[in-house]
Amino acid sequence: MKNLEDIIKESKQVQYRAQIGVKDSEGTFVNITILVDKSNVKEVEEWLTKEQDNIFHHVSGGNVEY
Repeated sequence: MKNLEDIIKESKQVQYRAQIGVKDSEGTFVNITILVDKSNVKEVEEWLTKEQDNIFHHVSGGNVEY
């Protein structure tokens, strides 16, 4: 049986801040926050990198920065 500390460590998520291709009423890109379970970070970071300048104008978090 896992103790509470191990469960908390496993459940942590990685946070990414991104600007998407949607502009607000002032013409600036909308910012969003993406939370990803640690177990999915590799796949999501590959996708974020692939979508640079397609969906996202700026992303920072984890191992991604553009």
